[in-house]
Amino acid sequence: MLAEERYLSTEMLNKVMTFCWSNGFLATFREFFTKNAHFFDNLARGSTQEHDLIFDVLFKEYLGMFENSLEEFLRNEGCSIEDFYLLVEQNQTSNDKRIHLFVRCLLASMDYDSFFEVMVKESKRQLDNGERECAKDASESKEESKDESKEESK
Repeated sequence: MLAEERYLSTEMLNKVMTFCWSNGFLATFREFFTKNAHFFDNLARGSTQEHDLIFDVLFKEYLGMFENSLEEFLRNEGCSIEDFYLLVEQNQTSNDKRIHLFVRCLLASMDYDSFFEVMVKESKRQLDNGERECAKDASESKEESKDESKEESK
């Protein structure tokens, strides 16, 4: 890699790190986790180990939001998502601790197991803090959310 290319890749990674760690970017996902944690209540309280299909639906929604936000930022910076992922791949073993941490966090952000763990922890946090009562079950919560969505669209 030429010195100029290395500089450009480091510059782009720094821009993306700043964006991804910004309060605006993170707030979107915190809100998503907070809003949807109730679907994970039965797991959080240990009454089941079963994964409901809604978990996959929520993961895909979250991942779509994440990828769309990232792609829009990159597009505005004149970088394709393909070029960015190539930069990520090239920096997976970076000696720069900030870049290494960012790459690990970025990859974890796109992983179902990491998403699942975050959602269960958020559900536990909400339940432990008394922020809401435990949902009876995920399917009931799902139906309530569908009803709310219908009401909001009217």
